[in-house]
Amino acid sequence: MHEFHIIVIAENSSSNGCPILGQTIHDPLPLAHIEASNKEVVQYDANQAITDWDLNNVHSRLQGRMKYNSGCLTVPEDGAYYVYAQVFFRTAGRVYIQKNQKQVFTMVQHPINVPQGPQYTGGVLHLKAGDVISLYTA
Repeated sequence: MHEFHIIVIAENSSSNGCPILGQTIHDPLPLAHIEASNKEVVQYDANQAITDWDLNNVHSRLQGRMKYNSGCLTVPEDGAYYVYAQVFFRTAGRVYIQKNQKQVFTMVQHPINVPQGPQYTGGVLHLKAGDVISLYTA
C-alpha cells in the first residue's frame, strides 16, 4: 500500500504563518491526497516512478488547480507545502520523494531490523508554480 499526500500549510495566512481569523477563502487551496490503485504486492525496478495511483478512490482528492499525470503532481502556485508519503514495503527497499527529479526525502526499509511494514517520510518544502513532485524507487 502506498499513499501520496500534499497539503498546503502557509497560503492565505497572516505574517506569523497562522490562519487569519474569519478569513474567507474563495478559491480552494492546492491540495492532493491520492490513494494507491493496487493494494496488492507491486514490484518496482530501481529508478522507476511509482505511478499506480487512483484518483477515483473515495479517499483521493485533488483541488486548487493541483494536477496529476503519470505519477507526477504539478504545483499550481508558489507556497509552503507539507509533502509526505507512506509506502508499505514487503521487502527491503528505498523510495524517494522527488522535487523536479531531485531527491528531497527518503524512505528506507531495512531487511534485518524490520523485513516488512509501512514507512513514512515528509516535511515542509517551499514550492514554486510548476514544480513537480513524484515518488521514485532506488
